Amino acid sequence: MQILFLLAALSACSGIEVESRIAERSFSEIIVQAGLLSGAVEWKGTAPLCSGACSFSERQVLRASDAFSLSTVPAFGQPCSFGSGKALCTSQYRSCLTESQTLEIQCEHAEGYGGDIRPIAYYTRCALVNAPSTLCASSRQTVAVSMQLDVLAGAWYPGGYPGGFAKNPHIPPPYKLQARAQVWCCS
Repeated sequence: MQILFLLAALSACSGIEVESRIAERSFSEIIVQAGLLSGAVEWKGTAPLCSGACSFSERQVLRASDAFSLSTVPAFGQPCSFGSGKALCTSQYRSCLTESQTLEIQCEHAEGYGGDIRPIAYYTRCALVNAPSTLCASSRQTVAVSMQLDVLAGAWYPGGYPGGFAKNPHIPPPYKLQARAQVWCCS
């Protein structure tokens, strides 16, 4: 089963909303395999009735109902259907803050689906390009990353799709994507 990450990008000429997704190796898998997450956190709350809470001795880093665009070690698990969501907790760190980071992703393959009604662009065989050794400033540890995906140099013509959205790319690889990341940094 493919894990998919989504960005709704609007085509300026045609007005067709195009979803661009990283498939095969998800954004989360790319971040984890690059060794950019430190761990020392734990998700509290069990799907589908999530109402996770940290214990008195723990600090809550963040709260989420799903891991659609979120990367952590350990993984989020099943999404929540009800309740206030899961809590990402830590007893190792005393303070956490968020920082912004821009990550460049390069993909070697793309396919389009859905035709003109709901076109979806799937990018596969993706990897970080010029990956930093750490995502947090100073001595803080990265415990979570969320992202919003932007297509910088995609597989289809920007601003419109001649002859409708096609399954096969109009432009040859490599494809350049950018992830605007929010990073949770703790110390």
